[in-house]
Amino acid sequence: MKIQKEIDFILAVDALKNVQRRNYNADDSRRENTAEHSWQIIILAQILYPYAKKPGGY
Repeated sequence: MKIQKEIDFILAVDALKNVQRRNYNADDSRRENTAEHSWQIIILAQILYPYAKKPGGY
């Protein structure tokens, strides 16, 4: 079933909050988790995508 696969994906993504990374967050106050890291990469990719489509990146 498609809905079950989507629910499984949601649960897997939610579990990423429990995976601590070695690096610290931006203000060095604590270690970030994998969910936070993934969220930041997604935001950066969305913002920088228009530059990736252009020759030379500008």
